[in-house]
Amino acid sequence: MKSQGLDEPIVKSEDKYGKGGATQAITKSEIKNDVNEKEKMVNKNRIKLLLILCLSLNISSYFLMAQDIVIRDTVVNHYVFGNGDAGDNGNGTFDTIVLASQNNSVTILGIAGVGIIAGAIDRPEITEDVRSNSLVIDISTSVTDLRCGTTADVCGGIGRNSGSNAIENILRINNGDIQRDAFGGISLLGEAKNNKVIISGGVLRGDIGGGATQDSNANENKVIISGGEILGNIYGGMSGDGGAVGNTVEISGGEFLGNIYGGISRDGGAVGNTVEISGGEFLDNIYGGRSRDGGAVGNTVEISGGEFFADVYGGKSRDGGAVGNTVEISGDPKFSTNTFIYGGFTSTASVADVFTNNTLNIK
Repeated sequence: MKSQGLDEPIVKSEDKYGKGGATQAITKSEIKNDVNEKEKMVNKNRIKLLLILCLSLNISSYFLMAQDIVIRDTVVNHYVFGNGDAGDNGNGTFDTIVLASQNNSVTILGIAGVGIIAGAIDRPEITEDVRSNSLVIDISTSVTDLRCGTTADVCGGIGRNSGSNAIENILRINNGDIQRDAFGGISLLGEAKNNKVIISGGVLRGDIGGGATQDSNANENKVIISGGEILGNIYGGMSGDGGAVGNTVEISGGEFLGNIYGGISRDGGAVGNTVEISGGEFLDNIYGGRSRDGGAVGNTVEISGGEFFADVYGGKSRDGGAVGNTVEISGDPKFSTNTFIYGGFTSTASVADVFTNNTLNIK
């Protein structure tokens, strides 16, 4: 018996391919395409059912694995990653992350509880950039243990493996009482670049950072704040062993109890970082850039409004030089009588350059 080719016509009647019982010729390709479409619809319905269940349950020990997750009015008591996770083993390792660590998002609306939440985290033992992920938090309750992995707390994306860079991740906080640190992107062993934190309200009791890394460079990260109460320090970019270059903090309103750094490095240089302030109340110091062992070079603080009760530094280093830094004052900011303003400052001024091209501009 001769077998039919995929596109040879076969006869079928009284179904979607024929009208009113009339017989109509169709091909196997058409049937195959129709089956594929039905399978796609079934998968879509499964995803919808999962989301409905998640939105209606008090989520505890559920692990959501999806490219985009939105949780509304739900108490989260366990792990939620935009790219999926099977749980924390208790020793800092994770079982299964099923999706790539790019272009994922998690949005928490209404209520949140105790859990680990991030836009994405890299897969174990795989070198991959954690890129373009986002976490949005707009909650109505106090969060005592909302955190990202075992190193960061609340973050858009985190890379743990060697060579896993954190790039272009975003953390957005609109409301809530967040009692832990908040970072746009963190890489333990790779670079943190172009990550961002945007805050418009809420109470944040920990530190805030656009991007942070232990062993590499933190470059071109940004923190933007228009309101809220911030109790911890703020870092545009933070590095341990590498440099902090071209990071920015922009503030137009809010109350700030901690120090503010455009960029900070322990062992590397703090170069070309910026703090821009147009409003807010500041109880601690402002630094365009700061380094412990490296130089603070070409950093800027621009102030056009706000109230200041501590000191302002264009650039500061403990053991290195502080050169080419600028503080610019315009508008109508208010400074305490105890406030000192430095273009550049170093703890070892007797051996390090603290004078070259540091500038104070008052407009």
